[in-house]
Amino acid sequence: MRTVSKHTKLWEGLTALFAVLLVIVLIATSICNTYASTINDALGLKDSEFVNDDVDPDADLEYYKSTFGDLTKEENLKEMIAFLQKQNEDEMREGAALLYNQNNALPLGKGLKVSTFGNGAKNPVRTDGGASTRVSEDVSINLKDALATEDIEVNPTIWDALPTTAYTIAGYAIPRGSTTGSWGGAGYNENSIEFYQQQMANVGDYDDAAIIVIGRKGAEGTDNAMSMADNTTGEIISSLSLFENEKQMINLIADSGKFDKVILVLNTGGYAMETYEVEDKVDAILMMGNPGRYGLTGVAEILSGTTNPSGKLVDTYAKNSLSAPAVVNSGTNTPSSPTPACLPIWKRMKSSAAAPAPSAARSPQTNRSRSSPSRWRTSTSATAIMRPAMPT
Repeated sequence: MRTVSKHTKLWEGLTALFAVLLVIVLIATSICNTYASTINDALGLKDSEFVNDDVDPDADLEYYKSTFGDLTKEENLKEMIAFLQKQNEDEMREGAALLYNQNNALPLGKGLKVSTFGNGAKNPVRTDGGASTRVSEDVSINLKDALATEDIEVNPTIWDALPTTAYTIAGYAIPRGSTTGSWGGAGYNENSIEFYQQQMANVGDYDDAAIIVIGRKGAEGTDNAMSMADNTTGEIISSLSLFENEKQMINLIADSGKFDKVILVLNTGGYAMETYEVEDKVDAILMMGNPGRYGLTGVAEILSGTTNPSGKLVDTYAKNSLSAPAVVNSGTNTPSSPTPACLPIWKRMKSSAAAPAPSAARSPQTNRSRSSPSRWRTSTSATAIMRPAMPT
């Protein structure tokens, strides 16, 4: 029988004690570092001190001077605001990309009467979520007023009927240090098909064109949802695809025969929405991105023909986002029951986890020189990818 000495028992006890103390110290250190400022404030402690020895009271301590001078002066402040407004407008003039332009549907021209549809027409996604700049609608240029400056009159009855429901974030956020996340909103706020059926009776002579605006909103620290239930059908789809209500709206407008042209405007910042299901229903597709406070002025100029869209996509996007093998690496609730359109590819991905991802053609972001709108060339319908229409 093995005899254990008293010294051995002592060291075993001390080892266990110090192991417990080490764990407590590590946890306490982490907590103290995380909440250092709160603990210091509670204890009345200071971890820093400002020292201003021998400072010239007349010294100029403004390191970064505004090019507009003293902004406490009203004239300088107005000059800065005017400059920023023009910059915001130019971002749309030079950044919006023409994805599709059947039979030279764009530009529309001027002196027209049009009707606007879609939640994004009245409630655009001006900026994405997160730490992006907040924009108030009451001090921003809306699409109706922007088109008016281009001598395009918007149907007031349908415009007033559109509800003021803002888009929410369609994403799945995983907090720092966590392995689980939470949904950031439905990301879908379109009106019912019944609403638009009622509005078709109000078209009247505002039939030169139907301008449909559809948006999606994202945010930093959030992956756009790859698995969402369609509000109408219950089908599991990507948040970048069109919801059934949106497709019904577009089909209703296109099949009504009331409009000379149907223009689809995508209001999404960096997210390529899937439009392949309705391309044969619309005459042109314009991706405008996020317009900010004043950018819709530039969008209106593109629609009228005052400005030629010189934006260009910086990437090649999948026609159906769920058909890309990389979707299995998405941080969202990736669908386990894919839509029929991507089912064959999905089965191949499931059977071979090591399947190589397809190479993606990447085009640099460049601003092409503007040309006369009359020289716009008709683009063909995208089959596998979305491409911007290129001027001749």
